[in-house]
Order: sequence, then structure tokens, then C-alpha cells
Amino acid sequence: MFLIYGLLGATLDRLRGTRSYLVLPYAFATGYMFDSITVGLMFILGESLGWGGVVNAMLTGKKTQGYDITRSWQSFRMGQHPHLSALYRGFLWGLPMGLVPKILFMGEVKNTLFLIPLMAISFYLPLLVFRCIKNLSLKQKWEMQEYVRGFLFFIGVYFLTL
Repeated sequence: MFLIYGLLGATLDRLRGTRSYLVLPYAFATGYMFDSITVGLMFILGESLGWGGVVNAMLTGKKTQGYDITRSWQSFRMGQHPHLSALYRGFLWGLPMGLVPKILFMGEVKNTLFLIPLMAISFYLPLLVFRCIKNLSLKQKWEMQEYVRGFLFFIGVYFLTL
């Protein structure tokens, strides 16, 4: 069963990467697994921050271009450190999903705090792996890391919601 969740997550993450409005099915599925629309809405909030520079930097091995108002979360020169920046970006994506339902519902939504490190790891690991694969184009690496991120995230969500 967890493989079905993983494949669903892989597909939804890749769709999310193709068009911004396709984040809605991904967010809805995540919220549905936790029986919480709040988790789904916070998924959208965490996902909405810019991250293209970090993904590009990780996949190419180059530094990001530095501060950009659309990526204001990269404060303190973090954008110049792709590995740290990628972990931090995944952490920021998971933060609203993990904290807001806990605060609003006083723990009625179980295990959401684990979404924070889960998303950080799910965001970072595929970038690290595909950075090392030399025979793929940047576009192919970008697409593949989205599939793997979604797969890892949804398998983690599956086990958190057992």
C-alpha cells in the first residue's frame, strides 16, 4: 500500500512542478491523509515561497545568484550555500504543515510535527542524488528530483498516518 502512496506523491509533485495551480491536488491529498484541511492549506503556504534558485544551484553545483525579493527566505547570505539552503527550504515548506495544525487544534491532528523534518529530508535528498548524476540534462534532473521528492514525502506521510 505504501508504494501506491509513494507513486501518488511522485505524480502529484511532478504535476505541481508543471503548473502552479496543480499544487491543489497535492495539497488536498496531503490534507486528506491527515483528515485535516488545515494541513493541506499549510502545504500550499509552505510550498509558495520561491525555491528555483536553490534547486538549480543544487543540481548544477553552482552558487545561487544571491538575494532576490522573490526568495526573501534566503536571508543571511544563505543563498550562497546550496546544501544548507536546500535543507532550510524543505524545513520552511514543512514548518506550516507541522506547526499550524498543532497550534490550532491542540494536538487533535496527530504527528504533524514530523512533517517538518520529513519535508526537509524529502526536499534535500533527491537534489543531492541527482546532482551527482552526470548523464542527465538539467531539465531531466529537475523533473526526476520532483518525482523522488513526492515519492519520499508521501511514503513518510503514509507511515505518519497509520
